Amino acid sequence: MVTEGVTHMKHKQFLKNTKRLIVLVLLFVVACTTSGQGRRRTPPVFGGSSAAPQLEALGARGQAQGTELTRFVGEYIDENGNRKMVQVIHQLPNLVALRGFAPGGRELKFNGNRHATRLTTNEEALLEVFVSDTTEGMLNSLQTGAAVRLLGRGFKPGWDVVPGYVGAAYDIYEVTATLPFDGRETVRTKFYYFDNTTGLLLSTRYDDVTVQPALRVETRFSGWRTVDGSAYPGRIERYENNRRVFSFVTGEVAGGPSVDVSNFR
Repeated sequence: MVTEGVTHMKHKQFLKNTKRLIVLVLLFVVACTTSGQGRRRTPPVFGGSSAAPQLEALGARGQAQGTELTRFVGEYIDENGNRKMVQVIHQLPNLVALRGFAPGGRELKFNGNRHATRLTTNEEALLEVFVSDTTEGMLNSLQTGAAVRLLGRGFKPGWDVVPGYVGAAYDIYEVTATLPFDGRETVRTKFYYFDNTTGLLLSTRYDDVTVQPALRVETRFSGWRTVDGSAYPGRIERYENNRRVFSFVTGEVAGGPSVDVSNFR
């Protein structure tokens, strides 16, 4: 009888402790939920992303609704030094319209689907820069199931490669995805080099094996500036085998809310 009484008391104490634990857990969950609501921001355009520093670096246009559209007006400079005024319209997550680049006033557009029209090599390169090589292009790849790997943070060239290097340290992402506008189902593996301090994209590098001999391609981003809380590159340059083939220099940039997708068809 004594043993049964002790067992009964232990059982009552166990139930009491269990109830107390449940109450504490519930209070903890409520507290976490409440504090999270206090800090919660407008849902980001890209949703959750494993590249949080890069998303944050874009500023408002990566984080807030009503900032999805960007209009760039600037100067296009070809490899021969010829210049002309052009316009780039980009809408998150990855819609692009290029005006003034192609001959005869032809617009180059990408609405998220593979391009039905055969593009020239130069037109493909232009679209690839603004559709795929940018920070937005990488983030969109994360959202659409590309193979993504963070190679590491804070990389610098060794002194045996670049003696006395004093430049930026890089966070490098490796992304393998099918080119979204290429009907040939071309798969590219690209390496995105971000500034370890600012989170801003400095260059995108890859090999173009669709041509022979293969090209070593690098798209460089520089002159970043902030307009209305959003970060934009002041200069975009494409290099092939270390030869600059074109530049886009931003003159004016403005952000705004999204427009209908039909504008990109």
